[in-house]
Amino acid sequence: MGDSEELEVFLQEEDVNSNPLKNTNTDKQQEHQPHHHKEKIKTFTTNPEKNANIFSILTHRYLNPLLEVGVKRTLEFEDMYPILERDKSLNSFNNLKKYWKTDSRDYQYYSKSNSGSPTNSYVEFDDLDMDKPKSPKPSLVKALAKSCLKDYLIMAIYRTCADVIEFVIPLILYYFINFLQDPEIPIYIGIIYAIILMCIYMIDGFLQNYWLYKTHILSNQIRSCLISIIYEKSLLISSSVRGKESKGNIINLMTVDVDRIREFLDSSQFLISLPLKLILSFVFLTKLLGWSSVIGFSTLVLVLPINTYLGVQEYKTSQKVMDCKDVRTSKVTEAVHNIRILKFYGWVNLMKERIMQLRLLEVTQLNRQMLIWAWLYFFWFFIPDIVIIVTFGTVPMFPKVQFTLDTIVPALALFAITKFPLSLAPYLISGFTTSLQSVRRIEKFLLSEELVKPEIDERTQMKCYGGKPASKDNIHQDTMIQFRNSLFKWSIAQPNITSEEEEDGDKESDKSQSPPLRKSMDKSSVVEKEVNVNFQLEIGDLELKSGSLNIVIGPLASGKSSLISSIIGDMKLEAGQMMIRDRKVAYVSQLSWVMNATIRDNILFGTPYDHDRYNRVLDQCCLLSDLDMLPGRDQCEIGERGVTLSGGQNQRIAIARAIYSNSDILLLDDPLASLDVDVAQQLFRNAIVPQSRDKMVLLVTHQLFTLEHASQIIQLDGGKLIKCGKFEEFSIDTLEETYRFQKEEKSNNEKESSEKEEEDEVLSEYTESENSDEGKLVHKEDRNRGKVKKEFYKKYLGFFGYQYIAVIIFPPACSILATYWITYWAEQWDDPNHKSLAFYLCIYLMLSFCQSFGTFVAKYISFLNGIKASQRIHNQALEKVMRSPIQFFDQNLSGRIINRFSRDLAKLDVDIPESLSGTIEGGVQVIACLIFIMISAPLVLVLIIPFGYALYRVQHTYISNIREVQRLKNISLSPIISHFSETLTGQQIIRAFGASKRFFLVNTNKIDQNIPIELLNNFIACWSDIRLVTMGSSLIFFTALSGALLRNTISPSLIGLAINYCITLSGDINWLNSKWAMVETDMNAVERLDHYCKLSEEKPDYNRDINLSNWPSNGEIKFDNYTMKYREELPPSLKNITAVIPGHSKVGIVGRTGAGKSSLTQALFRLIEASEGRILIDGIDISQVGLMDLRQRMSIIPQNPVLFSGTLRYNLDPFSLAVSDYEIWEILKKLNSFNNLPEGLDTIVNEDSSNFSVGEKQLICLARALLRKSKIIVMDEASSAIDNENDQLIQQTIKKEFKNSTVVTIAHRLNTVIDYDWIIQMNDGRIEKFGRPRDILTKDNALLLDDNSTESNSSSSNSNNNNNNNKEE
Repeated sequence: MGDSEELEVFLQEEDVNSNPLKNTNTDKQQEHQPHHHKEKIKTFTTNPEKNANIFSILTHRYLNPLLEVGVKRTLEFEDMYPILERDKSLNSFNNLKKYWKTDSRDYQYYSKSNSGSPTNSYVEFDDLDMDKPKSPKPSLVKALAKSCLKDYLIMAIYRTCADVIEFVIPLILYYFINFLQDPEIPIYIGIIYAIILMCIYMIDGFLQNYWLYKTHILSNQIRSCLISIIYEKSLLISSSVRGKESKGNIINLMTVDVDRIREFLDSSQFLISLPLKLILSFVFLTKLLGWSSVIGFSTLVLVLPINTYLGVQEYKTSQKVMDCKDVRTSKVTEAVHNIRILKFYGWVNLMKERIMQLRLLEVTQLNRQMLIWAWLYFFWFFIPDIVIIVTFGTVPMFPKVQFTLDTIVPALALFAITKFPLSLAPYLISGFTTSLQSVRRIEKFLLSEELVKPEIDERTQMKCYGGKPASKDNIHQDTMIQFRNSLFKWSIAQPNITSEEEEDGDKESDKSQSPPLRKSMDKSSVVEKEVNVNFQLEIGDLELKSGSLNIVIGPLASGKSSLISSIIGDMKLEAGQMMIRDRKVAYVSQLSWVMNATIRDNILFGTPYDHDRYNRVLDQCCLLSDLDMLPGRDQCEIGERGVTLSGGQNQRIAIARAIYSNSDILLLDDPLASLDVDVAQQLFRNAIVPQSRDKMVLLVTHQLFTLEHASQIIQLDGGKLIKCGKFEEFSIDTLEETYRFQKEEKSNNEKESSEKEEEDEVLSEYTESENSDEGKLVHKEDRNRGKVKKEFYKKYLGFFGYQYIAVIIFPPACSILATYWITYWAEQWDDPNHKSLAFYLCIYLMLSFCQSFGTFVAKYISFLNGIKASQRIHNQALEKVMRSPIQFFDQNLSGRIINRFSRDLAKLDVDIPESLSGTIEGGVQVIACLIFIMISAPLVLVLIIPFGYALYRVQHTYISNIREVQRLKNISLSPIISHFSETLTGQQIIRAFGASKRFFLVNTNKIDQNIPIELLNNFIACWSDIRLVTMGSSLIFFTALSGALLRNTISPSLIGLAINYCITLSGDINWLNSKWAMVETDMNAVERLDHYCKLSEEKPDYNRDINLSNWPSNGEIKFDNYTMKYREELPPSLKNITAVIPGHSKVGIVGRTGAGKSSLTQALFRLIEASEGRILIDGIDISQVGLMDLRQRMSIIPQNPVLFSGTLRYNLDPFSLAVSDYEIWEILKKLNSFNNLPEGLDTIVNEDSSNFSVGEKQLICLARALLRKSKIIVMDEASSAIDNENDQLIQQTIKKEFKNSTVVTIAHRLNTVIDYDWIIQMNDGRIEKFGRPRDILTKDNALLLDDNSTESNSSSSNSNNNNNNNKEE
């Protein structure tokens, strides 16, 4: 069964409209969706479009109830019409998938069968046919065409009918001009012509409007299905693709690329309309003007090579723009996700400069693209005028052609019909090239390598990799996982820059970069190559059975995590065989992954709620005491990436999720490392051991107290299975050192009554509700209401440049003069004393060239100034965001922030300059046309008051609604991006739990919340357009009627020209209205980014008034009556702290959850400022020291290590200080690591550092601290993911290398601080005890274990011997 068939079966079992995270419990459940989508009373329970008649559809009268609401008050999410079944993303996805799946499956089969070695390509094994011929590469364009061909052809019929009917107007004009020139024709004939003109115009307008209505429906369906298929693919990509495709790149596919495809689809049928109109115009003009029209149209062939060249260059440039945008967005995403580490290390400015340099590269390519666009505008505005000049200029060469007014006015109408599609050509060319590039980018991603889909052996119910077993007798009934001479390999794609990409603008921009930046960016680029990492995992014969506890041990980088990765399908099986029982799997990763949802939703993870089992799991995972501290208990919302909880709390929630799932296979990748030993022991005994009684548990751990409970111990080293057996089979010599170390640790910790893991004190701050929803963390996205304030226009135009508005006015003025000049030429031509043909042609040529060149100048200047304004706003917003307090990032979803610097910034780059220039041009054109019409046809003055009032009502209703709908649309997009980003981070866990389909449904639900708003945004424009068409038709009628009644007093040429302007006026008004609305709605992007420009900042980075040379020299830290609050309205987290930590001393900080340990660390780095008191380092008040000066002179080694994409050298020495490679290698040697890297210090660190294990990342962070040679070091269980042998080596290295530094350690294990100089015991934000370890850790203290206590399950003689040895020591 294929994946989409499985999805369809799944959807039949699930309620698609239900919340996939909601569970079948009677208690109140919070949905996993943004709070602004929280269920409220809907204004409209049904969508009136569903039952609307054809008249209502044609006039969009079904929108009136909602539009009336929008005029009276600000629209809210609850006011939106419900989504129709027609528009649901799941239906669109299934429609596309059945065509794309057929093509791509054949192609991937061929790729696999011809590769020569197994790959991770997604293949349906049942469909393999070795006799199949070579399958061509599947085309996304073809799949899209097949899925929507019927609807697209129907739309083409409407568009074609409208185009054909449009050509009836010049024919009627021909007869009407004859009527004006012949006084003998009765007046009623002219009135009939006026009525016919009005009716034809209305029919044409209604057909075009209905075509737009259908187009918007189809384009939104394509948009939603593309987002869905990209999301589905993101859950299937292999590890090599994850290393190659950054999060920012994938998010850009979903936002920028999909939007470009949709926007092009909205206008794509003009590609059909353009040649059709040209052909029909040519036919009619040939009848009117004979061979002169043939000569005129032949000039189009001459400019074709120029436009082809410009189109090719525009395509190449747009590709470079998107590549640069991908790299920058990835870097912004990385900065937002890791902002806490950036602030700790004082790297905020470095990251900001790096993003700005990437932005400069993007702007360089944008400038090139804008120049090409400006030239396209020049040629496509000049070409129609060249055709007119050549056509009219050659008329005298053919005496049979009458160059009279009744010929010229229809000819002008025909040229006007062709001029619009020709002037639209720049949009079509740029839209076609950029959308084609976007399609290819999406297609490339969809065809990228996928994880192997295993065969299912029906006989044994095993999922088989590498072939099915020969007989079911070879598989025992209780076997859950079996390896048979299995060889696995990683394949990680690493970025590399190519010579082609270094050409052009990249070379120039590199010259301006600072040396550290160039050094850090030398291998991050847009072109990537796949590099095979040499690590491989060899597992001979290994069997894991139900009802067993299998513990994996081994030194750093021995392959422990890779073993689990091979089981969940992340590693490639190169040889041998692996089989997994087709049962439920639960997986806990080394670094915990939690969703931005409530604690309960995170634990249930889609499993039905069982009250007794749920509370039992909470107790087993030691979470009940934590819930008592939280507002809302388990309904407390966890922040994005779990920022509001400590690492240990997040890890225990992840373990609770795995245990509650009641899975038959539990894969636990060192989850105990981030817990205190006593908590780890309690959780191990109460939660993990009971699971092993009837389930298969595979536990990776460095906590060797677990070994005696193991059914079998799996020892790995160097990627190979060294030994597998029971605890008794391992010699004491093999484990003696580490085991004794572990026993000492146990003897110092077991009696603790509660956990002493690190607790981020931000918990108490962020889980305090700011509103009535208890436990709510993430705030609603800020949203401006009503009209865009003048200050935003003033600010943007101040950046844009007022003086350039005058340049934009020039082209439309020249256009009107040029059109009038032709009619003047025709009137004068009847005079025998007329001037020469060259005179009239030269004047027209001059005016046309001025218009076209003015358009080129105006467009290019507006684009350049738009980019300049965008750049200044970007830099201000980036500066403020990067310098915002840490609370800002914890209270705002990352997708929300990334959306500002991707989608909103793109609007500032291109959309607003284009809309603004179009508004000014359209305004000048409309005003000039109205003045000319009123002069030519005085009867039109009768319509001024009703026409003006109707226009005001339509415009007011349109702007009032479209502005708010656009804002709601932007807000509804952020949850889609945030969920996408969250999914990319937790892809392995989602797949391991078998939750891919459920998360896919979450995604479709979020898309379905956005679709009605997207459609409404388009339909409101259609509503406005059809009313403007109606007003325009009345204007045509009264203009023609004025000409008919006053034909003896008004020049026929003026009347003919006025009617021509009336025909185009409705389009001009609609263009002006839409462009103005686009300015209003796109200015939301300015509003949203301007909000970031006004964010509150941290204190200054530097204070030049203080002499900090050689500071700190001693490292003495003094807390002087220090009090800290996370917010003014909250109680203090630290209370009157007074203590002195001597310089060069080693201090351990211990205390229970919520005691204030982490708050002390944040106070030291000034992530939170003091409420009272002060902290002095070597006698200097740190509140007077600049933040960068302070943070860069200290170092922190976090429990959850963070690396950045770039080289290993860049991660170790980002500021390129005077540190040689020799010094770096010496440090790495002392840590006994990274000696066999093939690329050395130039080894690439992928996004999310996915090509390094957690232990290796901790070592890199430790090496970074050693290289900084700081006088003050803060350590947060910096070796929790490192094996005990290396941990002892590291502890010795720390004592030696940091002997002249002050070391402050947040202690999870007392063995790490037992020999420290001082220990600080925290309790309730106060220092409870401060003294020597021997004084603090007494027998009657809760921190020390009674020496005589023994572990309840410890019964082996070996453990007793070790205990005795420990006592003697």
